[in-house]
Amino acid sequence: MIRNVFINGTISTLFVMEEESGVEYTHPLVEALKEQADRIELLEKQNNELLKQEKILLNLLEMSATTGDIMARSLKVLQDMEDKDNSPVLESKVSLNTESPSQIEETLED
Repeated sequence: MIRNVFINGTISTLFVMEEESGVEYTHPLVEALKEQADRIELLEKQNNELLKQEKILLNLLEMSATTGDIMARSLKVLQDMEDKDNSPVLESKVSLNTESPSQIEETLED
């Protein structure tokens, strides 16, 4: 069978030989086009999978950044609490409590 096919802006002749069982021979250009179409389909599937993986990685990165932010805030709060515990006012109260009764009496007499 002979068919005219429009390829790349020109009309080309396509030779196809058929038998009872179906198509036996196809023009090499048609075979190449089929292979290219299969490759394109495979690449599109791979691209879709990569896009899904990229979204997952972006979500993980966002979660990691959020976790880091929370940890930084927690550390700052802990440091602030530690700084308050080490403040001079509290140190003097602590030192008063650790003095012996006679030292406290001497302090009160002064």
